[in-house]
Amino acid sequence: MTTPLEIHLARRDERRADRAYRIIRAATKVSSLTGKWAGKLVFGTTTSHMRYIPPEMAIHAAGTGSWALTVAGRPLAPTVPLTNLPGLMERPVSIVASGPSALDHAWDDMRGGKRFVIAVNGSATILAQVGIKPDLMVVIDDKFCVSGARHFAAAAGVPLVIETIAGATWATLAPDDFNSRAVVLLERVNSWYAIPKVSAAELARLNDASGKPWTLPEKMDATFRVGWSARPEWGFFSGRTVTFAALQVAVRLGARDIEIIGMDLGGQGRAYQEPGNARPSYLQAHYADYVLPSFDLMSRALADTGVRVRNLSPVCPLPRHLFAT
Repeated sequence: MTTPLEIHLARRDERRADRAYRIIRAATKVSSLTGKWAGKLVFGTTTSHMRYIPPEMAIHAAGTGSWALTVAGRPLAPTVPLTNLPGLMERPVSIVASGPSALDHAWDDMRGGKRFVIAVNGSATILAQVGIKPDLMVVIDDKFCVSGARHFAAAAGVPLVIETIAGATWATLAPDDFNSRAVVLLERVNSWYAIPKVSAAELARLNDASGKPWTLPEKMDATFRVGWSARPEWGFFSGRTVTFAALQVAVRLGARDIEIIGMDLGGQGRAYQEPGNARPSYLQAHYADYVLPSFDLMSRALADTGVRVRNLSPVCPLPRHLFAT
């Protein structure tokens, strides 16, 4: 049975999106500033998320959960649906973040395929340094794609789950790498490609009418970042940290026993060496409004499901009662 949410997601106006990007490309040839103004004109408030797709990128739904991408007329390998990734969850899962506490982790229990290893953002480099190749990489930040080429290289060929805008950015910057691995594009809730944003009330109505695939807060935040998704292929919540997105992916793919390494959330830098112009961390600033309420909803959503999530960071400020011991 097709749900109202699935019907809503099928109403993509891709032809209008293509026309809009043609206008932006033409305006950009005049100047980059003209291109930015064109983006604001063709994408209003309800489609403002569409401004961040590189205008040389064309994206078209190619089936359930699969996308066909073209960069400046060059077709790329089609993406794959999330649920088509190799089954992970007969093994326990380790999600590796890049907080400094990861440097003190004992890695032996992750060698030899004992655990399914998910690297988020730059933690692929940490794992490479200790001789571990992840089974999956998760990225949700387009700005990370601009500066993170070495981290993608550290997990060359590894399947990649990536947010749509970030995926379009990476495909534009590194099409050969994009083609060298299985790629899953995931969309943020209420920032769907070629679909206008809806109100919080309408989002709640779609959720209720579709079997409640999302656990929503009592009051939605204006940017729709707080929540928990049991069906991230219909939309995920960022919680302002990529580790939260990776958790939604892991649980959707059947994970029952999950440990999180290096999720420090303290703004104390990252466990890998960074250049002088390193990207800042805003985790502390986002903690109270986004991170904490998102993990609280995760804990509620997974209660009595048998899914066990442990947080191994000794310095993470998240309350211990939100996790298994």
